[in-house]
Amino acid sequence: MKFVEFIKKHCFLVVTLVIILIILVAGIIVAKNFLFSSSGNAFGNRLDGIEEHEITSDNVDKIKSELEGLDQVVSVSDNIVGRRADFILTVKADVDVISAQGLADKILEFLEDDQKSYYDIQVMVVNEDAENQNYPIIGYKHKSKVGFSW
Repeated sequence: MKFVEFIKKHCFLVVTLVIILIILVAGIIVAKNFLFSSSGNAFGNRLDGIEEHEITSDNVDKIKSELEGLDQVVSVSDNIVGRRADFILTVKADVDVISAQGLADKILEFLEDDQKSYYDIQVMVVNEDAENQNYPIIGYKHKSKVGFSW
């Protein structure tokens, strides 16, 4: 009985709290659906047609074996995500910066023209001598450009 009397006495407060509660629940549902949606591809439709230009593991293995076969290179690692191909070259301590930049151009020799015009390619060159002040250097090639920018 006291509850009903309280509601009658504070009718405006009760109605206001119910409206706020409804708005709060609706806001949470909308925010969950729009802001925290995890369904679908993280890239959306930006990767349409990637199958036609795909850099296969055979391509990557060929690039790695050729570069690691050079006297200047210690190791090569790669990471291809979406439309970006990243390579990390570790070079020997006596390799100068100009020669290291030339090694990045060798990566382009093993890619087809359609792959070069589809992927952004990034090359980071590090020296096995961590004290060398000239390293690391990073080169970036946009899909619409011909060569690397350092």
